[in-house]
Amino acid sequence: EGPLTERLLAAVSQVVGLVPRASTLGGTSDARFFAAFGVPVAEFGTVPIAMHGPDEAVRTEDVRRLAEVLRRLVRTTD
Repeated sequence: EGPLTERLLAAVSQVVGLVPRASTLGGTSDARFFAAFGVPVAEFGTVPIAMHGPDEAVRTEDVRRLAEVLRRLVRTTD
């Protein structure tokens, strides 16, 4: 929770058109351990194809959307 998370959720929503769910319950990130101690964390990214496999990949459009989310996030924190 906090201003950074709110700005990130807003940027994702504007770019993707969906309201994201903030959660640190995923098993692929150490962020959940920091969050458990009250440390603010914000982590997001693309959805990989064949995660951790030999042909792991992401969709080009997802990378473009990710870049746009980051652009909007940076612009709101100036």
